[in-house]
Amino acid sequence: MARSLDDKKWFLEHPALWGRNAWLDFGCADGVLTREIAASTPLGHPVVGYDNDHVQILNARQDGRGVIKYASDWHKAQADWLSIEGPRVVVFSSVLHEVVASADYGAPHNQAIRNAEYVVIRDMYWGQTNKEIEDDERRGYTVDVKFPLAWKRMVAHEERFGFIRKSQKSFVHLLLKEQHRDNWESEWREDYFALTPERLHALLGERFIPVYFETYTLPYFKQWAKQTFNINVIDHTHLKAIFKRVR
Repeated sequence: MARSLDDKKWFLEHPALWGRNAWLDFGCADGVLTREIAASTPLGHPVVGYDNDHVQILNARQDGRGVIKYASDWHKAQADWLSIEGPRVVVFSSVLHEVVASADYGAPHNQAIRNAEYVVIRDMYWGQTNKEIEDDERRGYTVDVKFPLAWKRMVAHEERFGFIRKSQKSFVHLLLKEQHRDNWESEWREDYFALTPERLHALLGERFIPVYFETYTLPYFKQWAKQTFNINVIDHTHLKAIFKRVR
């Protein structure tokens, strides 16, 4: 979180969100970003941080800032958020890809969007055409997977997300996960690119319009891929966006 905090708090500098807003940090984890939001708000104006992981909320509360209301219970978090004066803003930072596949209309993230006037998103995102790739684009990684553990990771990934030789999306997806080798058992099943243009539209529909929309390659990931495998990642892996309600 710390190494990408500047990238995660980018929206605080956008003019559309200046002023006295009612903030909800959805999926706040240990509250690092929530505290940045609180620091940007008028003195004494409350901010809500929600995460369904009770341990994370306990850790977040160690900070002791009274203006932040943390909750692991969605109904409490929602009630606290709706009680705050100002335009309601929900922030989804690196969390939507974990929940966006849910079609449950009553799911917390859908409820948050229905009550929001602004939706802020920063997450992994695949918006490109999924082209077949040439061997020379993955040669550095091919050398690495000659090692048994790397080969095992590749096979597990391909069984779930498709062959990296045939799919640029699968290849870049695997490269992103290779950064988390030490936590592979909990990472390999996760669909980093669950958030797509189609799912984003299904989530927001015609109720919102973008006031800011940028796809990009995360700089430290690009640097890591070059240093580790001598691979130049040119595909956009992330999205930053602010959406404003129009209906």
